[in-house]
Amino acid sequence: EQNDFLIEYSVKGYISSLYNLANTYRNLKQYKEALKTLDKLDSLQTNKLIITSKFLSAYAFYLSNNLRLLIYILDKDFKQAYESYKSIKHQYISQKDHIDTQVVYEHLILVIRVLVEFKDFKQALKLSNIIINDASFKKRADIVSYIRLLNLIIHFELKNEFSLEYFSTSTKNYLKRKNRLYKTENEVIHFLIAYEKENLIVLNKINTKLKKLKNDPFEKSMFTLFDFQNWVEKKITAIK
Repeated sequence: EQNDFLIEYSVKGYISSLYNLANTYRNLKQYKEALKTLDKLDSLQTNKLIITSKFLSAYAFYLSNNLRLLIYILDKDFKQAYESYKSIKHQYISQKDHIDTQVVYEHLILVIRVLVEFKDFKQALKLSNIIINDASFKKRADIVSYIRLLNLIIHFELKNEFSLEYFSTSTKNYLKRKNRLYKTENEVIHFLIAYEKENLIVLNKINTKLKKLKNDPFEKSMFTLFDFQNWVEKKITAIK
C-alpha cells in the first residue's frame, strides 16, 4: 500500500489480497477487523483503475459483499445483514452479468439465508429457484445440493403441502445421483415427509440424530449457514 505502482501493476491482486486478509480475520472470528478490511476494499469502488473495468468493479463488489453478508450471518447479526442486502440490491442487478455465475450464486445463497430469517419466504423461493432451474450450472454441486434442501424448508414454510412430497422425493433422488447425500440432508427430508403425521416419537428421533450430526466432523459444515436441527426442534415444539 506504500507503493502505488505495485497496486496499479496488479489491481486484481490487491483486491484479492484485501479479501484474503478479511477472510483470515473472519476465520479467526475477529469480525470487527474483517469488516474494517472490507471497508478498505469498498473504498476502491471509486478507484479509476477499477471503475473503468466492469469485471474488476464486479469482482470487488461481490468479494466484499459476499464476505460481509457471511460475517453478519455467522455473528447472528441478521438485522445488519438485511440492511446490507437492501443497500446493495440494485447494484447487484447491474453487476451480476460481469462476474462468474458461481460467485453470483454464492451471493444468492447468503441473501436467501437472510430472507428466511425475516420470513420473506416468497422472495427466498424466487431466488432459490434461479439456482435450481439453471441446468447449465455444474461447477459447484455443493451449492446446488444445499440450496435444494433450503428450498424444501421454504416450501414447507409457505405451506405448499401438495408439492412438498414431490419436491422432497425429487431432491432426494437428485442428491443420490450426484452422490452428495449427507446424513443431515436425509434426516431433514425424512422430517419434512413425516411432519404431516405429527408422530412425535419419529420426529424426536430425527431431532436427536441431527443434534449428533451437528458435532460430526463431516456433517457440521451443513449447519454453518442454517441450523437445521434448531429449526426442526422449533417445529416439534409447535406441535406440542
